[in-house]
Amino acid sequence: MSALLRCESCGGAVVYQVEAQAGACLFCGAKTLVVAPPEDAPPQAPDSWIPTAIDPAAARERFAAWAAASWWRPKTLRDARLDLNLVLIPAWRLGATLETHWAGLERAATRSGKRPVAGTAHITTHVLVPASGSLTQDEMFALQPYHEDQARPWPPVEGAPPQEPPQLSARAARARAHELMAAWHADRIRQEEGLLSCNVSPVFDDGELTLVAVPVHIGVFRFRGRPWRLLVNAQTGEVVGDAPIDRVKVALLTALVLAAAILAYLLASS
Repeated sequence: MSALLRCESCGGAVVYQVEAQAGACLFCGAKTLVVAPPEDAPPQAPDSWIPTAIDPAAARERFAAWAAASWWRPKTLRDARLDLNLVLIPAWRLGATLETHWAGLERAATRSGKRPVAGTAHITTHVLVPASGSLTQDEMFALQPYHEDQARPWPPVEGAPPQEPPQLSARAARARAHELMAAWHADRIRQEEGLLSCNVSPVFDDGELTLVAVPVHIGVFRFRGRPWRLLVNAQTGEVVGDAPIDRVKVALLTALVLAAAILAYLLASS
């Protein structure tokens, strides 16, 4: 038997087996889980799910490599204890072909240094929109890609990770996907055409809108008395998260820059 537990701190929700004891939220680490009241209608089940390829041990190795990847990160971060939970997070997938009518300004040998131009561009693309508030769109972009050709029909096999139920409707997801595609295509047109500014009017030819559950290791580590959240793509091992900065290194670098500035001033004034 399963129950829906929701975090009062961040709003994240996960379906747990009642036999399991969940001491803290998988999404923010807060110990504010409550049994969510039953909804008027059950959440929509995903159409498919993507299996995992990175186990917790491998995810911790990726964390250690990530922690050591930047000189600015504290050395002690590599030894921080990382609590990991594997969750299937729902995301709406929409593919579409865009016919984008655009108008903008480019540099030109005119009195204003600009001239108006316009055109039409076509592109076929797709986007994944998180179906819950526990994963931001920026985080979803950073975690990608997922090998969607390996997706399997729902429901998952026995023993699969817990699933977070979707909280975003199909209608809202389609609108959000259109917004993201239009913005992305506008940026691409601006770069390819070398425009100073660009306004677009896209026309969408949508494909099928599907709900897919993607596997994510959600990690929480404590540093300087506060929790830090980390995400690991459980299929590719891509690591996403904010890292603390070594204050000692910042202070040393600031002191060196200040000393160099003082030395340059003394040499210039002598």
